[in-house]
Amino acid sequence: MKNGEWEIKTLQEQEVREIFTWNYPGEYSVYNLSSWETAKKENYGILQSYKRENEFFSLYFQQKFTGYFHLYQPDRDRVRLGIGLAPEYCGLGYGKICYRKIAEFVKMNYRFRFLEVEIRAFNRRAVRCCEKVGFIHEGTVKKNMGAKEVIYYKMALSLQEEQPEGTEP
Repeated sequence: MKNGEWEIKTLQEQEVREIFTWNYPGEYSVYNLSSWETAKKENYGILQSYKRENEFFSLYFQQKFTGYFHLYQPDRDRVRLGIGLAPEYCGLGYGKICYRKIAEFVKMNYRFRFLEVEIRAFNRRAVRCCEKVGFIHEGTVKKNMGAKEVIYYKMALSLQEEQPEGTEP
């Protein structure tokens, strides 16, 4: 999908290799990926060609690789989104645009009613970004990450067009 200066493509292996070089500073370092060798040994989904070709997409802005996203289906009405922006694009307003472009892409290519995300609770920047796009809070999820429990906010965005009052969906 090409839309103005933005383009969404199937994620390619050379882009995946670049993702593994990204280093996020400070508290955001939890988003740094392990080494390429560890990922291969542990068979990360992003390295599996079938999954990469069907679930992972790259984001380009002005022909520059800006980020990627992963779509997978937790149930028939929803698609879950995982997203990563290159560190140099974080905190500059690109996230809001990316979420909107991804929502548009999902509406055009799938029949899901909701786009959902789970964001680490400490990441107020990403939470505010999603709120500005129209995601609503649905609760919290606790996940064990190694020896540590991590709290995530579960948020969802309706992908349905608003119905005029008095009409059935």
